[in-house]
Amino acid sequence: MKKLLVNLMLCVSLAVPAVCNSVPMVTGAVDAASKKFQLPPSDVAGVYIYRNTVLMGKRQEGAVWLDGQFMGNLPDETYFYLQIAPGAHTLSAQETPGGNDLSFEVQAGENHFISQVFARKVPVVGALPLVGSVVGAFASIAKFEVVGEEDGKAGVLGCQQAALQGALATTQPNCVSALESDPELKPIGNKVALQGNLDPAVLTAPVDSVRKQARHVLDAFGAAPGHVFNLGHGISPQARVEAVAALVDEVRAYSMQIRKRRP
Repeated sequence: MKKLLVNLMLCVSLAVPAVCNSVPMVTGAVDAASKKFQLPPSDVAGVYIYRNTVLMGKRQEGAVWLDGQFMGNLPDETYFYLQIAPGAHTLSAQETPGGNDLSFEVQAGENHFISQVFARKVPVVGALPLVGSVVGAFASIAKFEVVGEEDGKAGVLGCQQAALQGALATTQPNCVSALESDPELKPIGNKVALQGNLDPAVLTAPVDSVRKQARHVLDAFGAAPGHVFNLGHGISPQARVEAVAALVDEVRAYSMQIRKRRP
């Protein structure tokens, strides 16, 4: 009986369709740079959140929320890298707080590693679930675990970097934030052509957000000549057509407004 049940459970598991890896990914160059594990600037902390599932939940696509902000979906063998303020933070697999949330603290100037893992949703004895059906024995829930540097690096090296989505995608270091934070870089735009820099994950957001982020980039470069507007990592297959159309329209229209401000 036990052998029959195990075979049935295996068949059910194999019959479940694989989750399509449909999330936007960064370029190979960005992935390679993140895997050098360089320490972040002294005023922020680096955080790697990776997913390298052995069996349980392997076919599930885990959502990741940081401090109530959606980071994106994390399929198996992928990871996120971001820089955040030092101090206390919360990771969750859902928008609202839950019992499997992870509260953790990060230190400025250091890298931290967190693994997303899946646990069986229903308790089992041997191969028999105490509640639910045979399929229920494979149901699982996502949670997060802080891991050491050695294990964390090994886990990240076995994954590919996924692009951040939502609002967090627009807060990570790029040439726009460099222009805003370093006044010595401002005059460069008057001498040479600058290129960049909208994160392609923004093109999965609503149209109003796309237009807002486009204006943010254009305002950062200002009215100086020589700005080539483009995407930071190339367009993603997951980009929404209406978002791309809105981006082109906004860049053209808002650029004209900025040029009129020039003395």
